[in-house]
Amino acid sequence: MARTFTRLSIALLFICVIITWHLQGPSTRTVPETTSHDKRSILPDENEPISMAAESKLDNQEPPKPAVTPDGARVVVNLSESSASWYLRGDTTGNERFYRTLIAEMTDKEVYLSADLGRAAREFVFQYTELSKEPPTDIRNFLLEASGALAADTSFQHLRTNSLRSKALQRSIASIIDHPPDGDGPLVVGVGEVFTPGRQTKRHIGVVGTRLPVRLEPVPRRLELNSQWTLQGQLLASFRQLKALVLHPGNKDSRVPVDVQGDRFTVRIATGDAQGEIRVQLVGEGPRGPGKLFQLTAYVGVDPPERYVTTLPVSESHITDADAAARYAARLLNRDRRRHGLSALQWDDRLAAVASDHSRDMRDQDFFSHRSPTTGLHSARLAQAGYRASTSAENLALNVSLQEAQSGLMHSLGHRLNILSTRVSHVGVGVVGEELEDGQRRWWVTQLFAKPVVRIDTAEAESKIVSAINRARTQAGQNPLKRSRPISRIAASVIDGERRDLNTLTQRVLNQVRTQGLLRSKTRAWAASVPDFEALQLPGFARADRVQSVGLSVRQAEDSTGAITVLLVFSQ
Repeated sequence: MARTFTRLSIALLFICVIITWHLQGPSTRTVPETTSHDKRSILPDENEPISMAAESKLDNQEPPKPAVTPDGARVVVNLSESSASWYLRGDTTGNERFYRTLIAEMTDKEVYLSADLGRAAREFVFQYTELSKEPPTDIRNFLLEASGALAADTSFQHLRTNSLRSKALQRSIASIIDHPPDGDGPLVVGVGEVFTPGRQTKRHIGVVGTRLPVRLEPVPRRLELNSQWTLQGQLLASFRQLKALVLHPGNKDSRVPVDVQGDRFTVRIATGDAQGEIRVQLVGEGPRGPGKLFQLTAYVGVDPPERYVTTLPVSESHITDADAAARYAARLLNRDRRRHGLSALQWDDRLAAVASDHSRDMRDQDFFSHRSPTTGLHSARLAQAGYRASTSAENLALNVSLQEAQSGLMHSLGHRLNILSTRVSHVGVGVVGEELEDGQRRWWVTQLFAKPVVRIDTAEAESKIVSAINRARTQAGQNPLKRSRPISRIAASVIDGERRDLNTLTQRVLNQVRTQGLLRSKTRAWAASVPDFEALQLPGFARADRVQSVGLSVRQAEDSTGAITVLLVFSQ
């Protein structure tokens, strides 16, 4: 009875779709077939689903496929359903209830069904039928957000069939359950179906899968000016050191603290007085290393968009080997930096070698993570290679297109910060290819950023610090400080003994000064550790009017970080 009712519902839905098609006519839409982290084809059974291409061979009266949108073309993406006004408030339909029952019959694994992801799946397959090719990553992100879906890295399966049986659904869902996307937390799936007109029924099934390490309460997609955007939820995976990265209207970055109480978290973001798009990404240290938990986009003072305009990537058919792919990926990265008024990063062969090894490690060992089971995090890989960096960072991507990989990284706030960082000067990109069953190739991409350690002359650095202090004092109308040689010698002996704990440094130097009878009524010690000399910011009390002398010492670590420690002692 349930199967008969389902088929009747599908038939009625098909009639409605045909009526809507003839009333509205075709529209210009685009949608993804696959995500950057998983691409597997589903081959039909010999006795049921047949692809559109195979079916056209059986019936020469089949309407021709729509023309494929050319590479580099401007595309207007119109939603087939109105843009969602909330995240995570999708209505559960009879179809969702049927899908949930079907999943429960298929597997004992922990799998959750999302109505919002189901809506995204409908958008995916409906708009895929209009484009006749895989659209870029930026369109996929737009469709997920417009559907009100919460997703991390996703996998997508699209099956075209002329069968109305449940077996086609089961096979599509099983492909995601058996090969879930990378990530932490339980697997969440969305299922959507679209029927297109023709001589024979064309059934398009889409399944979207994601792993979510959080359970988030519904949040609006439109926010008021000068209000507060509050995100609350529950952690479903072991993440620590949480922080929220925010991109405000006008491309202004900020970091917002995350209040964590047990497994509950709250983020409060001030919307400000500027209209436009606002994005937030929650990041932290997870079981597989640093990573994002989720990212949301909302709109301050304006409604969420109903359409999206973009330009499709140009062909990359000229890229045939890993070295060419890596150089091309680096050019795309530096192009984005120049678009934001930043200088290009310098290519570094040593960084590229470390990055290539990690990309190859991920491909060969079939994992996608900053933390390798064999080499650890990128800092350990740099140290193993003997590369000394005062600052370093790493981005990862997995995509069939290098342009889409870069687009996805720029959309993700944490990766975007690395790409647009002013604290790094060099980059190495490692890319390895993988041939897929459907004939395509996907690229495993590692971007490795660094500022190489520059050896400093500590005596010269000490002189520069004293000069900088006295310039600041002169500008403030204060007398220059004299350098105390005796206290400087004490500071040098203390800093050579212990440079890790800054509080210990200041306490020890004051004790030594007191022991040697050099402690005056007002003596103050200050210590700092910085990755490079340019990052040093001197304390404001160095300009105090009663300060008369300063003793100091500077040392640089011999390890891979080359960190610089500065110890200052001010006396009246």
